[in-house]
Amino acid sequence: MRIGEQIRRGYEKHPYPSAEKSILRRARWQLAPMEWINAMWQWRRLSPDRILVAGCGTGAEAFALRRRFSCAEIVAVDFSPRSIAIARDMQKRIPKMSNIRFLAGDFTSPQFPKSVGCNFMFISCHGVLSYVPQPGRALRNFVRCLTPDGALYLGVNGSAHFSGAWRMALPAFGFKMTDFRDDRRLRDILRLCGVMAGRDVRPVAKLPASYLASDLFGSLIHNLPLAEWTQLTRQAGLHFLGSFSAMRQLRPALNNGSYRLLIPRSRAEVSELLDVLAPSSFHRLVFSRTAVVNPPWETPEALLDWRPLLTPVYLDRWPKGKGLSESLRHLKIKSTATNTLIELCVPEWELEILRQSEGKQTIRKILAPCVRAIKPQVLQQQLYLLYQLAVINLLRSPSNSRSLAA
Repeated sequence: MRIGEQIRRGYEKHPYPSAEKSILRRARWQLAPMEWINAMWQWRRLSPDRILVAGCGTGAEAFALRRRFSCAEIVAVDFSPRSIAIARDMQKRIPKMSNIRFLAGDFTSPQFPKSVGCNFMFISCHGVLSYVPQPGRALRNFVRCLTPDGALYLGVNGSAHFSGAWRMALPAFGFKMTDFRDDRRLRDILRLCGVMAGRDVRPVAKLPASYLASDLFGSLIHNLPLAEWTQLTRQAGLHFLGSFSAMRQLRPALNNGSYRLLIPRSRAEVSELLDVLAPSSFHRLVFSRTAVVNPPWETPEALLDWRPLLTPVYLDRWPKGKGLSESLRHLKIKSTATNTLIELCVPEWELEILRQSEGKQTIRKILAPCVRAIKPQVLQQQLYLLYQLAVINLLRSPSNSRSLAA
């Protein structure tokens, strides 16, 4: 039996996620926050009008996206006909979910773009590509389905995913890793492995059978470092924009000031470096067909001609202005989306940049009323801090864009 057929049969036997009524009652959201995705994507519209869920399982993710984007056209695909049947059955229970189009299909097939259609602004593929025999084929199909300025969100296993070690350990207890049978002995052995591995967060022994069947006992599991995932996406024609886990991994360097040594690396480059130093168990990544230009960090003077734009990640409630001085102000930046609170001590002129970060004026114009000249290196470092925290994006000014095009 081909491995693809083995995987499909596994999901036919154990649909994922478990078909519970709670999927319809609450917004199950396993993706990275959409506010953060938009910040990496640098997309300025309020809502994507066409969304593709690649690997929708029993429909939980598609239902959550429908709640978030009530006017979007949503197409959800899975290669398990049984999972699609469950999703359609659950869909009938709530009228407002009726306009999701559920399809059974293989997104590695050359016919996939024709069957689902093209011109999707946003494609989500969460927790699926790690179990696909030929992920490169799927990625190339996603590119064919995306609009030129569209984005792909990808949730995939990292090299530190627990299944890598556990799939090597369990055969010592007599388990065959392609034959999942949920019984008391298996749960006891999983509990033992958890104790020996020192896992206290979400014990594996308590995970649902539908999860264990694919994420531990699957016929194929790709647990890859970030560099290998980004290589696959580059070969498909996608540009890596950022990793959600990097935001938290980077915090110690941001807190002690050593982040300055990362200049001029882009968000994507910093993400790849962090995964080398501290491998992730699961990657939440954003890609686009169009590359996002890294601001000219190595030329601080050139940054003055770029326009700052607040991202949707944080609440923009800034202290009232006291003039463009170098006096320091205490600043709290809160993000409900990422459940974070950042406290900074910043000069007044930096606060003024934040107040006027609407993507219209250049930094040079915002700082024009400042009496004293600001050191280029200080400006560079403060902007880089806000950029890596995803507080702001920096956009080329129209004149700058024209000169680069020329």
